[in-house]
Formats: sequence, C-alpha cells, structure tokens
Amino acid sequence: MLVLVLVLVFVRKFGAALSGEGAMDPADRVGWRRAEARRGAGSWLAGRGVTYETPIGGKLGWVARRVERLEGAIPTVGEALTAFRRARGIDDAGDTADTFVVPLGPLRAVFPNPGKLRLHDLHHVLTGYDTSVLGEAQVSCLELRGGGVTPLIGLLCVGAIGIGLLMAPGTIVAAWRRAAGVRSVYVLDVPEDELMAWPLERLRAELRIP
Repeated sequence: MLVLVLVLVFVRKFGAALSGEGAMDPADRVGWRRAEARRGAGSWLAGRGVTYETPIGGKLGWVARRVERLEGAIPTVGEALTAFRRARGIDDAGDTADTFVVPLGPLRAVFPNPGKLRLHDLHHVLTGYDTSVLGEAQVSCLELRGGGVTPLIGLLCVGAIGIGLLMAPGTIVAAWRRAAGVRSVYVLDVPEDELMAWPLERLRAELRIP
C-alpha cells in the first residue's frame, strides 16, 4: 500500500511536468543513447558491421561482452532478443508458464504470467536497462508511458516503479522523463513472427526510442 501511495504521489507531482514540457529534445536523446552505450547496454553500429553488446550484470551495472558480430547487416529483432536471453540464461519455456518469478534480493516474488514476457524483454534490449530490480523499474516507466499495458502489467509496473522510487528516486525520475514520447512494443499491431524479422533499428525508430 505504501508503495502504491508513493507511485501515485510521484505521478501526480511529476507527470505533467515530465510529459510535454519535460520531454527531451533530439540532442538530449542522442546524448542519452550514447551514455547508455558507454555503459555497455543495448546495441549500436560499430565500424563497418554491427556489434551487439550484451549486458552480463553485476552490482555496479552491466558489464558488456560481445556475443555476436553481424558483418554488413543490422541484427533482426529476433536475433537481438535471442542473444539477450541467452546471455541472461532466460528459458523460452517460461514464456508459456502459468507464473513467473521476480527476484527481490533474497526473496522471490511469484506473479501470474501476463503472456508478454518476450515483448517485455525487447524493452530491455531497446533501452539498455538491465534486469535488476532498479532496471525493471526503469523499463516499467517506459511501459506505463508507452501504452498498451494490460491491467496486470500496469499493476506490476506501478509496483516496480514504487520500489525503484524507494531505492533511487533520481534514477526513476530520469527514466520517466526519457520515456516521454516513446511507444511500447505492446501498442504495435504486428504479428510476433513478423516483428522478429524486422531489423532492430526499424523497431527502435517505430517506437521512437533513441
């Protein structure tokens, strides 16, 4: 209940200021993307080919390592998602399970499976946010502001943001601002098989993610 109250206060106080007027201009968005790249998250063009850098995790943030280099071609959405999940040890079987587990430090919270875990993971791939508790809160900012969430996903996002505000309020405020004008994968009316064949940068442009 305390977490929910904190989130409602946050949205009421900062929502308007961080939406239209608070949206970053293109130059700021480019700077943000470059900063994320320096942290070793996401994917970006490198030289003549494309290097996909996959975050490994750790208390101080993600540590990047190269998992594949696609010479002369931008990776597809499916390739990027597969590389991300392989590096994180995420089993595809969990996509159709009845429940999924969210680690909360020494605790493990179990929630009903909303049926969109693959699309949720794409938000991590596209933004560079990690899969820590704080990273999930940052992704939740994008999902709430990007639209298309189900009631269950919305509830999970509110809870994650509330926890994130308790942990690092400045980080969550920044993530909320970065999500201004961005769309989530959930709003796309595209069959998943077709979406997985898109070039990753096409999806990034479609969702207006810098």
